[in-house]
Amino acid sequence: MFGRLHVKHMYVKSEPCFDAYLHSQANKIYLLLPVLLVLFISPQLCAQAEVDRYGVFEITLTATGNYPNPYQQGWLLAAFISPSNDTMRIPGFWDGGAIWKVRISPNQEGNWYYFTSSDNPGLTQSGTFKCVHSNCSGGIKPMDGYHFKYENGTPFWWFGETCWAAFKTNPAENLTEETFKEYIDVRSAQGFNYIHCFALMGPNDGGDPFLGPIGEEVNPMFWQKVDQRIAYMNHKNIAVGFLLAWKEGQWSQFKDQTSRKRYCRYVAARYSAYNVVWIISGEYDEEPYLDPNSIQEWSELAMEIKKNDPHHRMITIHGTGSVSEFANLGWMSFGDYMQIYDHLHNKILAARLYDKPVINAEYAYFLRDKDGDGVVDKPNSATLEEFRNASWDIVMAGGYFVTGFGTTYAGGEKDPGPFNVHDPKNDPAEEDLQHIRTFFTTIENWWQLEPADASITGNGIHYCLREIGKHYIVYVRNATDPFMLDLGTASFDNYIIKTFNPRTGEWKDTLTMDISGSVSLRPPDGNDWLFELKYNYTIPVELSSFEVYQEAGHIILTWITETEANNFGFEIQRKSNQEEFKTIAFIKGHGTSTSPHQYYYHDANLPAGCYSYRLKQINNDGSFQYSEIRTTILTRQFSFKLHQRYPNPFNIETNLAFELPGDGNLQLCIYNLRGQLIRELINGYISMGCYNFSWDGRDSQGNLMNDGVYFAAIRWNDHQQVIKMILLK
Repeated sequence: MFGRLHVKHMYVKSEPCFDAYLHSQANKIYLLLPVLLVLFISPQLCAQAEVDRYGVFEITLTATGNYPNPYQQGWLLAAFISPSNDTMRIPGFWDGGAIWKVRISPNQEGNWYYFTSSDNPGLTQSGTFKCVHSNCSGGIKPMDGYHFKYENGTPFWWFGETCWAAFKTNPAENLTEETFKEYIDVRSAQGFNYIHCFALMGPNDGGDPFLGPIGEEVNPMFWQKVDQRIAYMNHKNIAVGFLLAWKEGQWSQFKDQTSRKRYCRYVAARYSAYNVVWIISGEYDEEPYLDPNSIQEWSELAMEIKKNDPHHRMITIHGTGSVSEFANLGWMSFGDYMQIYDHLHNKILAARLYDKPVINAEYAYFLRDKDGDGVVDKPNSATLEEFRNASWDIVMAGGYFVTGFGTTYAGGEKDPGPFNVHDPKNDPAEEDLQHIRTFFTTIENWWQLEPADASITGNGIHYCLREIGKHYIVYVRNATDPFMLDLGTASFDNYIIKTFNPRTGEWKDTLTMDISGSVSLRPPDGNDWLFELKYNYTIPVELSSFEVYQEAGHIILTWITETEANNFGFEIQRKSNQEEFKTIAFIKGHGTSTSPHQYYYHDANLPAGCYSYRLKQINNDGSFQYSEIRTTILTRQFSFKLHQRYPNPFNIETNLAFELPGDGNLQLCIYNLRGQLIRELINGYISMGCYNFSWDGRDSQGNLMNDGVYFAAIRWNDHQQVIKMILLK
C-alpha cells in the first residue's frame, strides 16, 4: 500500500559517531520530505489508522537480512509531519527477531504523515494516520514554576507512590501480572497519579532485562512485558517514574559510558511516547569510587535521554539525600527530587529557590520492617500520626511527595509477608493521604498559593500557604491557644473561614468575618488542623462582550469578563451546517478576580461556510453555563496554496499559479525525482495576492530537462506545499 525508498546499506560501526550520523540522516529526511510525501502518500488511497490525541501510535517494520546484535547495530529514524506542519524526528528500536518499531504520541488532531529511513531496506516506509479527539490529557509538564500540568493544560496535583518492583514478576512474593494490575487498580481508585519504578528490577515473565552481560544485548521479551505494564498504568491515569538503573549493581556494571548511552537511547526510543518521567539513576551518589561518579557523566546520560526524546518528558535523578546540585542544569526538570527523612518542611522551602517543582521522593515507607524483627526501620513510618504529619509538612511547603508502604514498595521483598495492596494495616494511612489530595484538589487555585510561614505567630507547629488578599491555607498542630495570621494587606474585607480535619477529611465551622490586617484563629484542640480563609466574592462571572469576526480568511473570537468567581475556564464550541456543537479548545480562566480580563482565540484553516460559536464557562466545582451564540459566514479569502497544473503532463513550458494570504518571504523551486534542486524560480519578498509564474523546462544553467517527473515546491514564511508535474515533450 505504501511505496518504499530503498537506501544504500551503511552499518554504523563507530558508536561515538552515532549521534552525528543520525542527525545527518534526520536532516536528509527533512529536506526530502515534501517530495517523498507527494510521491508515496495519497490520503485518498490509503486506509488511515486512527489514534487518540495523546495516545500511542506504533509503526512495526520487518528488517531484511540479519544483524549480529541489532541492539548495537543498525538504525531506524522516522520523521512525522503534524497537521500544522511541525516535524518530529523519532528514533526507532529493535523489538526482537527482525522486528523494529517506532512510537509517537501525537499532540494535534488531524492527518499526520511519516517517513522512515534506515540502513536496512526493510525498515523504510511512508504512511499516514489520523489523530482524533480523545479524553486523554497527555504527559505531565512543569507549570508556573513549582507545579505541574498535563499537556492539554489541566493542572496536575502530584500524588506519588513507590513500587520499585512494578516491572518484576516474583510468584514467591505474590507479585504476578494479576496482582500488579490489582495494585494499579487500587492506587488509581485512591487517586494516585504517579508511581516511580525501577526498570532493571527483573526478571518478569519475559526473562531478564539483558541477555548476557548488562548493557550488551537487550532481551526484547522482558521489555515487551514492561510495555504492557506502563501502558496499563497510563490507562489508569498514572504517570510512570522510569528509573533507568541503580548505580550500585547496574550502572557500575555497564562496560563503559558508551554502553550506558546506548541503553539511554534505547529506552528513550521505546518509552518516550508514554506518560513517563525519566529518573536517570537511583542513589547516584552511593559508592563514589564506582562509575559514573561525576556530574558531567550523569549529565551526559541525561542529555542522551533528552536528545532522543522528542516528546520532551521531564528528567530527574534520585540520590541518598538532596539532588539540588543538578537543579541549575538545563536537563533537570526539578528543583529537587530528594530522599530526605528529617526537617521535611524546611528542606522543601530551601529547594524552591530554583523556581522548579520540588519532590520529596523518599521520606517514609509506612510500617516497613525489612529484617522482620517487629520494629519499623524507617523514619516517619512507625505510627499513623508521624506518617500523616510528615506528609503534610511537605505539601505545606509548596512541595509534593512520593510515598511508600512496606508491603508494596519493593514487591514484598523488603518486608515480612507478600506483595499485598489489600493489607488492612495500611488502610488508615491510605485514607489520611487521600484526605491530603482531596483537600488540595478541591480548594480553589492551589497552584497560586505561596509559602508564608512568617505570617503566623503563636505556639506549636504552624505553616501557611497564601495568595495575598484572596486565599489562605493555615496548618497547625500541637497548639491549643489562639494564633495570629497576618493577611499581608490592610484592606477591610469579608472572608469565608472553614476548618478542615486532616484525620477524617471533614470540613466544619464555616463562618464569615470582616477582617482588616490580621485575624486570630483558635484550633479546636492540640491535634493537627487546617483553616481555609477565602475572600468572600459574591460576584458571578460577568461576560461584558463576546465577538466573532473574520481576519485574513480565519475566524477570531474575543470576549471580555468584568469579574470572575471560581472560574476554571472556557470551552470554545463550534458547529457548522447541521452539526451539533463540538468543543474545539479550552482557555484557562482567572479563577476569582474583580479586574477585567480579555480572552482571544484564533480558529484557523477553515473552509468557506457558516459557523456558529458559543462559550461554555466552567466553574471550579464543575458547574457551567453557556454564552449566547455568535454566527459568522466565512467567505472566500486568499489562502496559502500552490495550484495543481492542468493539463498535466505538459510540453516544454507550464504556468505555476499560487496565492498568498499575506505578505512574506517566498521561495518557489523545481526539484527532480531524487530531490535535487533543478531551478529556483523565486526567492524574495512578495505581497498578498494571486500570482502566475512560468517554468520553461530548463535548469539553472539553461539546459533543457529530460522527460520525467518533477516537483514544484513553494515555501512561504513557515508554510510549504508541493505539487507533482510530468514533463513530456
